[in-house]
Amino acid sequence: MLEKDVQKQIFDFLQLRGWRPFRTHPAYVAGQYSAGEPGCPDAQAIRYMPVEAAPARCIMFWIEFKGPRDRRVCACIVNLKGKKKICKVCRQKNWHARERERGAVVIQTSSLDAFAAWYETQFGWLHRDRPVIHKPQASLFEEQ
Repeated sequence: MLEKDVQKQIFDFLQLRGWRPFRTHPAYVAGQYSAGEPGCPDAQAIRYMPVEAAPARCIMFWIEFKGPRDRRVCACIVNLKGKKKICKVCRQKNWHARERERGAVVIQTSSLDAFAAWYETQFGWLHRDRPVIHKPQASLFEEQ
């Protein structure tokens, strides 16, 4: 199974649950434009939460797909002037860490099974008749 197969399975999984997943492609055309950021994950998933009092509310997270046999490791090099050239693996790790510090949810996955298990812990409440409110969240609704 390839990374593209994992992506298709997860996109299908998300679409069946009301999400809008889409690819994020960093692009650069010399002298014309650039879009995206180096290290940005492969995809983003958005689920709109229609609430009349607060339109445009949504939940969103980033997805980095890896093939089941992906074994990439750091390949950073130091040039003759002593400057470090950051490899793709490290750019991705750095980008993911910066976004998590900002409060984003970023998942790296290589299988539908692993993703589905993670999804249930994070967003399973969206698909229950009565969302489960855990103790730390319950205190938000107590009258003061």
